[in-house]
Amino acid sequence: MTHPHFPLKAVYFDLIPKEKLKFNFHLSDKQKQNKVEEVIKPFVLTEETYERVAEAFDEQMTLGLMKNPTKKSSFYMLNTFISQFTNGAEEGQYLAIDLGASNLRVNLVKMEDGKIVAAESQHYPLTTQIQQGSGTQLFDYLADCIKDLLEKFNLTEIETPLGFTFSFAMDQKSLDVAYLISWGLSFNCSGVVGKDVVQMLNTSLRKKDVKVQVSAILNDMTGVLVHGIHLDPRTVIGTGIGSGTNCCYIEKASNVHCWNDDEMPTNQTDVVIDTECGAFGDNGALDFIKTEFDDFIDRTSLNPNKFVFEKYTSGNCLGELARLVFVKLIGNGVFFTGKNVKIFNQEEVFKSRMISECEKDFDGKNAEHTQNVLKELGLSDLASDDDIAIIRYVCAVITIRACRLLAINWANLIKRINRPDVTVAVDGSVYIKHPKFHSLITHAICDLLPKQKFRLMLAQDGSGKGAALVAAIVKRIKQNE
Repeated sequence: MTHPHFPLKAVYFDLIPKEKLKFNFHLSDKQKQNKVEEVIKPFVLTEETYERVAEAFDEQMTLGLMKNPTKKSSFYMLNTFISQFTNGAEEGQYLAIDLGASNLRVNLVKMEDGKIVAAESQHYPLTTQIQQGSGTQLFDYLADCIKDLLEKFNLTEIETPLGFTFSFAMDQKSLDVAYLISWGLSFNCSGVVGKDVVQMLNTSLRKKDVKVQVSAILNDMTGVLVHGIHLDPRTVIGTGIGSGTNCCYIEKASNVHCWNDDEMPTNQTDVVIDTECGAFGDNGALDFIKTEFDDFIDRTSLNPNKFVFEKYTSGNCLGELARLVFVKLIGNGVFFTGKNVKIFNQEEVFKSRMISECEKDFDGKNAEHTQNVLKELGLSDLASDDDIAIIRYVCAVITIRACRLLAINWANLIKRINRPDVTVAVDGSVYIKHPKFHSLITHAICDLLPKQKFRLMLAQDGSGKGAALVAAIVKRIKQNE
């Protein structure tokens, strides 16, 4: 199925006033309310704790940029090798593939006078067998999907440049050479860690007789940054909140000491860094905020002690965090009391999208969306008003913690970049679909940086369009050599 065109210009969400974002938790039974709040209390962080998070983030950033740090940073601070952005001279058709958490997106982008004038996107499923099978199987599947799109648009005989968005930590040696450091999200394909993933994809493309060569590989947030700059030249950060989370940003070259001399660009005052800040806390730097529920999710994940920050903030885990809280509340006899509710014992039965749905109920007297979630779970006839209030409270608290943590990271980067007026390009299903994420993060950044002029801009499908834009930039540079 070909998906509709995504917006080709900048989109800015409306800001919900602070007073409308507040959630007042109240149960008819005060003793029960106290017991619920005691379970939720570890998620409700104090201002002092958030300050410790900010200090830890700043320390990890500083360590990550050093040549010989006193201790290892949890940030990867990777070189993206992006040296130029679009300049209005890009023309032609370009492919981009975006290997994400649950599906593969293959994009076909047409450019005229440096502008995207048309974009088609095809989604292909990524089964558990593909995500956790062999690397050869994975890249052969990617080649098959690329071939399928080319056949749909009668482009099999035309050599088309390809940008490859690869949303995992990689040691990049150039725009078209990158070695996988570690898998994340739901992936754990064998025979890929330590290998050049561009070479593996090119091998599969040749095997399948596909006339496509990878022009560039980039992280998804690098794509969001490139697309963001294309939409709004004030963009300095590319970030996303979907299945995972990460940030890519523009740093002064003089501040970067962690790369080898041969990796440092010449005649550039700024460089683009992929922080892999989803790994914030992998070295224990965030253990002071870890709840028993966070610990369980981390220990039972495919990649324990890896990409810890993602597990506090992203769509892969927010719903599961809520489910684990619900299980404990049921065990404590304060949630669905005496009703023998067992559905929450099923792993991942409460999806992150359900948190977004429940959070649409702004009016404390109206729980229409929460009722829809309960209906989907088969619980609408069993839930009391107190049960509904508890669900909304748990969703609100988990949301607020995630947004505050993300805001600390983005505010730190904005402060570090030190420009008077900046744009943060954001993509990701959680940011797009959760009704409060944009506003909660914006308000939190305003509180942290009251004098800073900034805006959050939606760069939808930035990872895919960004990869196509980089392929176009590479072609332009080669033509001018």
